[in-house]
Amino acid sequence: MRPLKKITVLFFFTVVAATVVLGLVSCGEDSDEEIPVGVVIPLSGAQELIGESMRKSMEFALGEIHESPLLGDRKIRFIFEDSRNNRQSAREAYTKLIEQDEVVAVLGPFSSSRTEDIIDIIDKNETVSLSPTSAAMGLSERSRFLFRSSLTVERLVPHGIGESIRELGYTKVATITNSDDTFSVSARDAVKREIEKHPSISIVSEQTYTVNSSGEVPDLTGKLTAIAAEEPDYIFMSAQGRERVDILVQAEGVDGLEAPLIGILLTTEELKDAQKEVAGAGKGALTFTVWLSAIDTPENRRFRGEYKKKTDEEASSITARSYEAVRIIAQAIADAGSTDREAIRDAMENVRLENSIYGSDFYFDLNGDAVYEPVVGIERDGEFKVLGQ
Repeated sequence: MRPLKKITVLFFFTVVAATVVLGLVSCGEDSDEEIPVGVVIPLSGAQELIGESMRKSMEFALGEIHESPLLGDRKIRFIFEDSRNNRQSAREAYTKLIEQDEVVAVLGPFSSSRTEDIIDIIDKNETVSLSPTSAAMGLSERSRFLFRSSLTVERLVPHGIGESIRELGYTKVATITNSDDTFSVSARDAVKREIEKHPSISIVSEQTYTVNSSGEVPDLTGKLTAIAAEEPDYIFMSAQGRERVDILVQAEGVDGLEAPLIGILLTTEELKDAQKEVAGAGKGALTFTVWLSAIDTPENRRFRGEYKKKTDEEASSITARSYEAVRIIAQAIADAGSTDREAIRDAMENVRLENSIYGSDFYFDLNGDAVYEPVVGIERDGEFKVLGQ
C-alpha cells in the first residue's frame, strides 16, 4: 500500500495544481464529459428526512466543487437511488448503479447494516463505495473498495470514555441497545470493551430492545425502570436516528431515573426533537461524535456560514458528514487523473484533507476507515457544546 501523501484541500481559496486538471484531460476523454457518481441513501420510509438532508448537502458540496478548479472543465453528475433503508432495495440500487449506469464510484449507504449488505457487490465489481455515516466496527477491512468517512465506534468510544471520565468522574453505568442493528450492537460492544479497561467503573444494568418493521421503538418503561433501580451515573444508549429521540423522550418520563444518557453519534437535531416532545428530555446528555456546530475552526465556520446562506438552514451532523464525503470523493477523482475505478480506489487510500470541517486533518487508515479527532459534546441549554470548553 502506498504511503500517505499530504494533500492540502483548498477548494475555495487557491488554484488546484495544473497537473491535476491536465491529468483528467489527458485520459483521452472529452473535458466536458460528465463523471457519473452513484448515491444510495434512504429517500423514502422511516429515514426519508435524513436522506433528503443528505441529498441537499451533497448537492451543495457539488456546487462548490464545480465552482472551483479542482476538476477542470469536468463535472460530476450524481445518480440517486433510494435504499429505502432495507437490504433488498440497497442491493438493487448498488447493482443498478454499478452494472447498468456504470458509475465510477458510489456515495453511501446511510447505515452500517445497509453497508454490510452491499460489500459483496462492490467487491465483485471493484467499485469504490464511500459511506458518510456508517460507523460499526470491522466493515471496511472486508473489502479494499469500501471506505467510510465517519469515524467508527473503535475510535469514538475509547476517546469519548476517556474524555468523559476525566471531566465527569462517573463510576456506574448502564446500557440500552437495539439488539437487531449492526451499528448499535457494535457500539455497545465497544463500550463494554472499553469499560473493562477502567476497573473503577462498573456496568450495573444491560438492557436490549428491538424495533418493528416501521422502525418504532417499543415501550421501554420496564427496562428503563430496571436501570433506574441500579442508580447509574450515566446510561449508554446504542441506537440510531429516531430511536435515540424516542429513548430520550421515554427516559424523561420514568420516575426515579436521574442518569443522563450518552449516545454514540447522538446529534443536536435529535436532542432538540426530543425536547420539542417533552421538556427536559436529554438534559445533561453526552455525545461521542465526529462533528458539532460548536467546533470553532475557520473551515467549519466557513462551511456553516455558506450552508446557511445557500439553503437557509443550519448545518447538522448529517449534512456535515455528507458534505465532507463529497469533497473526499471529488478529491480522489481529481488525484486519480482518470475515471478508471481502480485508479480512483488507489487515490482514495491516499486522500488527505488538511483543515477539514471536523477540526483536524482527515485521512484513511489501512482498512479504509477515517482518521481524525473525535469530539465529545455535552448538553447545555438545549444543544451540544464541546465538553471541557
